[in-house]
This record gives sequence, structure tokens and C-alpha cells, in this order.
Amino acid sequence: MINPECAKCKPKYCSQGITEESLLPSFCPIKNFKSLIKKATKKYRSKEIQPFYLNSALIEKESYEKKAAREEGKTVPVRPRIREVVEFAKKIGVKKIGLSFCSGLSDEAARANSILEKHGFEICSAICCCGSIDKSE
Repeated sequence: MINPECAKCKPKYCSQGITEESLLPSFCPIKNFKSLIKKATKKYRSKEIQPFYLNSALIEKESYEKKAAREEGKTVPVRPRIREVVEFAKKIGVKKIGLSFCSGLSDEAARANSILEKHGFEICSAICCCGSIDKSE
């Protein structure tokens, strides 16, 4: 099995809607995981998953805008990711959010926690070293 390596793909063919196999790099999931992608697509259409997926896609779309032609039609973010999380959580009606984080990001986690609480969410958080078990174990 070939591992997907999307981070190495400069053209990001998938975001352009290009699926022609001859153009895709050897590590492309479109080329190597057809049946898995087909299964996932089917699952996205299920009544259980569809509201979650549609709302997440809408929130993400609302968070970007296409810049003028003079800027080569670039798509740029118009609001911070934390606001996307807040808007998405509100849209799907959740009241409680889980926040897991690395100890190296404790300050950022505390700020995210504070922002989410200010928007009325109950936060349940866990740090990577929760339980105080040594990584070698």
C-alpha cells in the first residue's frame, strides 16, 4: 500500500477537481484509495452524517472570500479558526466541546478554552500527559 502524502503535492489537484489519474502523483489518495473514497462519500450522504458535514462545509465556505483579479483570484480567510469552531458548534447545536492539547500548547489551550466558554460552551479538556504516564511506557 502506498501512503498518501498530500503535503508533498504542490498543485493540490483535488482542490481543483482534477481526478485524471495520469496527472496525479503516485502517492495521491484519489489514485490509490478509490474504494475507500467511494465508501466515505456514501457515508457522507447518510441521514446521520449529512447535517454535520453540510454545516461544517457551510461554515468553512463562509470563512473565506475570493480576492479581486488583481490579486490573482486568491482565496483568503476572513475570520479566525476559533470563530469557525464557535459558529460550527452553534450551528449543530452542541453545548459541550472537548479540547485536547499538547503540554507545549498550554497557553493557547487556555485562551481557546476562555473564548469557547465566553460563547457559552461547557469545555472538557485533556492534556497529552494526562494521567502522568511516562511516554516510554
